[in-house]
Amino acid sequence: MPFPLWAYVALDAVKIEPKAYCDAWQGGGCEWEWGNDCTNRCNAQALNKSCKGCSVHHYEDSGNCIAGWQTCECYCSK
Repeated sequence: MPFPLWAYVALDAVKIEPKAYCDAWQGGGCEWEWGNDCTNRCNAQALNKSCKGCSVHHYEDSGNCIAGWQTCECYCSK
């Protein structure tokens, strides 16, 4: 698998076809309230990823965090 397992779950969640998918990564670990920080972090980190010509997106996932906390998950797609 070229991407981590959670990236494929993200593909299912947002209905992106894999061929239109550029890259995926975790933008940050467990935090209580991401607010705009997740968006900002994904956009900043995308500069060092395979996102050229792609749109950057994010979502928050409870992952392995304690109740109420979430990770910042980033991906880019065409």
